[in-house]
Amino acid sequence: METALPDGTPVRIRPIRTSDVRWMIPAFHRLSRETIYQRFFTFMSDLPRPMAEHFANVDHVHRQALVAEISKGISHQPAGIARYEPGENPAQAEIAVLVADEYQNRGIGRVLFHAIMEAGRENGIAEFCADILSENHRMLHLLEKETLIKLSKVQQGVTHVVFSPKES
Repeated sequence: METALPDGTPVRIRPIRTSDVRWMIPAFHRLSRETIYQRFFTFMSDLPRPMAEHFANVDHVHRQALVAEISKGISHQPAGIARYEPGENPAQAEIAVLVADEYQNRGIGRVLFHAIMEAGRENGIAEFCADILSENHRMLHLLEKETLIKLSKVQQGVTHVVFSPKES
């Protein structure tokens, strides 16, 4: 899928490939401590190869991941990843989004978020959930503005949200 960010920057959204492991680990090292903490709820100094391989190997139905790439001349640079996978409740899929620091606050997270929900909907998933640090106001605002929230509860600084896409 090709689209443009609000500032006009072209962005391509595509399914993750197993070969993406080659850039995932170096890209992880360019993330800020805050970005790592907001995504993983802990600081990790490295993305272990087995974890990167797990993230890159999905069945594109029950587990899906999409990559946002920014056009850089004739090449594309990864700017973010969104994923869903089965959560604790079998009727829901858990969503996570990660945007590289240099591309944050440009609309990539929103584009990825909608694309991953649409991919889930195409695979029969009607309800999603996410665990978000309560201090992650950008993601909480995105959910509040862009989805139908069915449940939101805070426990030990983490907001658990159950939601579905708004009807188009």
